[in-house]
Amino acid sequence: RAELRSELVGAVAEDVHPVAAQLESDVLINGAIARRAVGLVARDDQERLGALDDGLCQSGEPSGRCLVSAGQATCLCCQECNVSNWFEVDKEGLRKLVAGRGKVFVLYELVQNAWDTATSNVEVILESAPDLGRGLARIRVTDDDPRGFADLKQAFTLFAESRKKKDAGKRGRFNLGEKLVLALCTEASIASTTGTVKFNRDGSRKTSKACREKGSVFSATIAMTIPEIAEACEQMRRLLPPEGAHTIFNKGEIARREPLVIFEAQLPTVVADDEGVLRPTARNTAIELHEPLPGEEATIYELGIPVVATGDRYHVNVLQK
Repeated sequence: RAELRSELVGAVAEDVHPVAAQLESDVLINGAIARRAVGLVARDDQERLGALDDGLCQSGEPSGRCLVSAGQATCLCCQECNVSNWFEVDKEGLRKLVAGRGKVFVLYELVQNAWDTATSNVEVILESAPDLGRGLARIRVTDDDPRGFADLKQAFTLFAESRKKKDAGKRGRFNLGEKLVLALCTEASIASTTGTVKFNRDGSRKTSKACREKGSVFSATIAMTIPEIAEACEQMRRLLPPEGAHTIFNKGEIARREPLVIFEAQLPTVVADDEGVLRPTARNTAIELHEPLPGEEATIYELGIPVVATGDRYHVNVLQK
């Protein structure tokens, strides 16, 4: 270690760049030596060496051993260091967990998120995309909510606090839907009033300040076969759009259906308390009965989204989660 330190310091005295070259060869060095060596190089080299400065590993914790390769410091003791987050998410593993829900799940999630806002128009496009590759489809969902996406970080942060948790009349209260959708996509982007975030094929993510005047646009490429696209198109026609949310699918309107009757019943749900903890409760909620269209099986709906077929006489649309 003393010899290595002497060589590093000697090289610095001659020229800063031999130090960088020395550090770029895969060398194990003591964190304290790294701290002294980096302290002698120029500011731009300090920035390039990053985690070596002050003997810190990438977690920000003191590191006794660092592997330096190609100008990037990777701590070999990260398994022993404290890091800021407990969990990491494997996208492929999440994709496999979600895949069994079917591809129409993606469209339902995106549409219900738009319905939860102050939007008056929602447009959904689903089409085969052979130009992008075999078995791929394009999805595009556009809304005109004046506020747009309030915080783009929530698009990629699992279980972040949601302002909708206290409202049982909102569909996407658990801040999970977008992440499950993204897990099924090969690439995607969200453009809104607060900026744009792109999710690339290589697993990287890039944000920019490019923003819209109002509303949000979700665009994605997803693996879908022709039969899956046909099934999703059929299932989308079963939606029950809420009043005031004009909903267009593949350039055709999904007509709002007037209920045969509306009544109230006390039903169980969960609502966040003042500390944001979800608590079981029961509340009076409105329930709509609808006549199934020809070829439709009577189904229980949740806020306009089909949940489970019952085979009963009417569609039952429960207006709460």
